[in-house]
Amino acid sequence: MANNYGPGTYTIKLNDCGKPSLYAPGRAEPLDDPQFESFGNSSFFFQILDPIITFAEEQPITWGELESEPEPRGNCHQTVKELGILILNVMPSPALKPISPTYHFVLHLNVGGIPDVLWTADGSRPLDPTIVENPPNG
Repeated sequence: MANNYGPGTYTIKLNDCGKPSLYAPGRAEPLDDPQFESFGNSSFFFQILDPIITFAEEQPITWGELESEPEPRGNCHQTVKELGILILNVMPSPALKPISPTYHFVLHLNVGGIPDVLWTADGSRPLDPTIVENPPNG
């Protein structure tokens, strides 16, 4: 079952299995099935806390279940390499009302120079977090 999380800062660090996982503020356990909800124009920050992990340089984020969809219209991302942060800005169109589109995305990382993605707490499967874009005045 997915848990809903709003805009803010989420951290990436190695879990107990030695795999990169995503953590919410104030939570000791990794997020295993996160669903993020934007409300109008929103920003999500994904910050790496483990020095062995970096974002993939060429394509740090991909969209869609097959990772082949273009970045959703109105969304944009940027990485701040020096700080280990990926910023995802979500700007849904007012024309979408009352529809709230849902997208899956994958964060691409390097762990010790080896390509990787986010994993569940037990290291059993990769994560493809969901983002729900609520139109302005949601």
